[in-house]
Amino acid sequence: YADGRKSCYGTGSFLEGQADTFVNNTCIVARGGSANGDDAAPSLGHMYQCSIKGMNPTYNRYYTDTGNGTFACGNQEGLTLQSMQQQGFELGSTVSTIPSTDTILKWARNILKMPSQKVQAIV
Repeated sequence: YADGRKSCYGTGSFLEGQADTFVNNTCIVARGGSANGDDAAPSLGHMYQCSIKGMNPTYNRYYTDTGNGTFACGNQEGLTLQSMQQQGFELGSTVSTIPSTDTILKWARNILKMPSQKVQAIV
């Protein structure tokens, strides 16, 4: 979960073969959480160096209030997911609207290997 006014990831300079990885993640950017100040298309990620020989994020799931988001790659800002994928980044990744709280809690229980919980009303 991207909190504050941050994106899901950001990188600094790196040597070839020494970059971070960001693969198979789920990131939720809620209203007011955009680094670029645009809640309609919040910032989802920023790579300092735009090279597939470095960090190459793939198979990630991004969720925003609007189902839209942007990326920055080197000095290119405001890139859509499609633009990133055309450059070879974020292959297999998706951007969708934020699901229900129940769905998010189900994901958390699954990751933590917790059984489903039925909440009983106290009378």
